[in-house]
Amino acid sequence: MLKYILILKMCSTVMGGCYEIPKKVSYDTHYDCGLAGYSMAHEITKELGKDYVNKNYVIVSFQCHIKRIYDPKPKL
Repeated sequence: MLKYILILKMCSTVMGGCYEIPKKVSYDTHYDCGLAGYSMAHEITKELGKDYVNKNYVIVSFQCHIKRIYDPKPKL
């Protein structure tokens, strides 16, 4: 079984790099992970506010990493 792990990052040229946002959530499909990533990035950007984002050149990005989950009980 596959799971898709959402990894959010906040990047800023003023802060000098990117920093992972410590909120990892898993999804059953790449589609669901992608939609959640866009939604969360949008919400975080709004929470930071227009002035902060413009002053610090902030971009919130995301990736969906694939993780294979192994079932410990073999199916017979």
